[in-house]
Amino acid sequence: MKAIILAAGEGARLWPLTQNQPKVMISVAGKPILQYVIEAVRSSGITDIILVVGYRREKIMSYFEDGADFGVNISYVFQNRLLGTAHALYCAKDEVDSDFIVLPGDNIIDSRVIKDLLHETKSGEWAMALTSSRNASKYGVVFMSGGRVRRIIEKPKESESDIISTGILLLTPEVFNYINKGIMEREYALSTVIQSAIPERIVRGVKTEGIWQDAVYPWDLLDLNATALRMVNGSIAGRKEPCVVIKGDVEIGEETVLRSGTYIEGPVSIGKGCDIGPNAVIMPEVSIGDNCIVGPHTTLETSILMSNSYLGSHSYLSHSVVGEGVVMESHFKNRVGSAVIRSDELKEVERIGAIIAEDCTFKSGVTLAPGVMIGSGSTIEGEKIVSGIIPENGSVF
Repeated sequence: MKAIILAAGEGARLWPLTQNQPKVMISVAGKPILQYVIEAVRSSGITDIILVVGYRREKIMSYFEDGADFGVNISYVFQNRLLGTAHALYCAKDEVDSDFIVLPGDNIIDSRVIKDLLHETKSGEWAMALTSSRNASKYGVVFMSGGRVRRIIEKPKESESDIISTGILLLTPEVFNYINKGIMEREYALSTVIQSAIPERIVRGVKTEGIWQDAVYPWDLLDLNATALRMVNGSIAGRKEPCVVIKGDVEIGEETVLRSGTYIEGPVSIGKGCDIGPNAVIMPEVSIGDNCIVGPHTTLETSILMSNSYLGSHSYLSHSVVGEGVVMESHFKNRVGSAVIRSDELKEVERIGAIIAEDCTFKSGVTLAPGVMIGSGSTIEGEKIVSGIIPENGSVF
């Protein structure tokens, strides 16, 4: 059996983090989101993978290449016009001639989701992996009877059910006939195509207890990161100076140095080649990428600090997502609180710090208000208090 992973989309609602990379390549707990999907597919026993790529596809292809380093065989199909998930799947129609699974590449999952789907179905059947959500109206809400999917409603304003589609499906090549018909009618969403087939095809609904989690908006990445960190097994490959305290599940990469007096409480993931401390404090649910520097007397909690970033001395980073190559000089801090943020619509977020895209620079003493979003390549001069949205290559003097 083959797996088709849909990884062509931009993830526009995750701006500014997707300005220069696709959503599937955003790093959580030290790995791109797409890598969790590929590892789950491999762990379920499937090694032949077709990746449908489009937006910034070179980022995906250069990282995964032919899949050999990940224990799978990867081939690529291009979606040159990003018309939707059904169209993306249709681009791969020549790659399969028997039952296959299709998965979104932008969710964190474990192999149980796939195994549940395969275990509960027979050859030639269609099936959909389902889960429960307290925020069902953000997804495709599924109504069932007798183990069959009867109706799918995408993002209803109010939901009468907490059962949602994970977007993970077991299908046969017959689905391409329905997709072709949908494309002729300018219907490009895969859920709409499946709904159109329900009167003619049995689509089994398989409730899974496996891990499945999505990130719709940038602040959702903090929850995604927390979920991924629960998969971390404590391992320390770096070097500890005297008087370093480590509690819980903490993953430390090769050639990372933990300076004297540093305190780390897991779950935490720190990549390769980092320099932490001295006297730094890293609290639970923090991910630090490769080649990062965290200065003396600096505190991080519930945050993602991506690779090649610098967080200076006496700084404080909390409930924030920071892209690659960001420089935050000494006495940087962000405030945490509620904020109303404009994305595809106004969103009220109860507890948020800052969202910072790649290659930004913050001079000493910068303070960021709750919910600030800063586009890539921006520069913030010292001692400034910043709020709201700063566009790409923006400046605050």
